[in-house]
Amino acid sequence: MNKKESKNEIKELMKTPRGRAILFFGAYLLFFLFIAIFARTGGTSNINKKYESGSPLAFSLSGIEKSNYKFKYEVNIDGVISKYEGSSTINNSLFKVNGMIEYYFNGNNYFTNNNGVWLNVENPIKNYDFINNKNISKFIEKASYISKTEYDSGKDVYTFNISSATINKILENKDLDISEVPNEIIISTDDENNVTEVKYNLNSYCKVKKLCTNSMNITLNYDDVGDISDIASPLE
Repeated sequence: MNKKESKNEIKELMKTPRGRAILFFGAYLLFFLFIAIFARTGGTSNINKKYESGSPLAFSLSGIEKSNYKFKYEVNIDGVISKYEGSSTINNSLFKVNGMIEYYFNGNNYFTNNNGVWLNVENPIKNYDFINNKNISKFIEKASYISKTEYDSGKDVYTFNISSATINKILENKDLDISEVPNEIIISTDDENNVTEVKYNLNSYCKVKKLCTNSMNITLNYDDVGDISDIASPLE
């Protein structure tokens, strides 16, 4: 049947109620067939694109990125908790691990206080990639915005999802071909939109990378952002 004959056939069908009904249901079926095909071919890639592209930042990370603050970090791997508490400036930081062992970072190397003698050591902070303030904005920019909760105090809490594949791409520039439940990043801000807490729920990522058996959660708390004037070096 050529194009002209098809048009004539449609015109004939439009002349009767039964013909109009056939055309209506035919168009109805074609519509749902199109939706089904789109869902199988284009729908998944659109969802993944949205999932990875994230959303515009509605808060400020500038204070944290300047490395000037008091901090409390907690790394929980399968229920084993490591705590880090101290102060940081752009040049150095002084902190304790689990409230006991004292460390100093001079911008290049880590040192630990061994009965008054400061010895050069490796970075004692576990899973430092997630604590490194240079990576936080990279994670958020590639994460998917989920929700925002506002409080009367002015505090806002933002929730994001991020895949293990995306994290691995950021940290190692390597692709992971996996299907998984996404990881979660929760950002808390004060009434001036400054970030005061970053919380990672990394259960999927830690299992994929064999860093844990069941769970890995990291919580970063910041205080007195921008108000730390100087940290005296104990090495001098």
